[in-house]
Amino acid sequence: MSIDVSVIIVNWNVRELLRACLQSLRDAAGLPMDRLQVIVVDNASADDSADMVRREFPEAILMANEDNLGFGRANNQALPVCVGRHVLLLNPDTLVEEDTF
Repeated sequence: MSIDVSVIIVNWNVRELLRACLQSLRDAAGLPMDRLQVIVVDNASADDSADMVRREFPEAILMANEDNLGFGRANNQALPVCVGRHVLLLNPDTLVEEDTF
């Protein structure tokens, strides 16, 4: 089965918002998430965001930067990894509704 949507989320020190965002994606896509690719680019967060993604959302691709590269550069970093027909740039403070996809 092919991936319909690749979702890129750039994060910096908003672990709890990111957790809620990723959970909303999981709920909207249903399991298994075989038609949705999720990529999280963490810009050197100091709040253990990257560890939370590794632990709680293993289906997500995590790109953990050692420095804060900024929003645009972090999105550009993730674009070559995308395999979906569509790409969605999503802020970590967003909650996705169940009928979004």
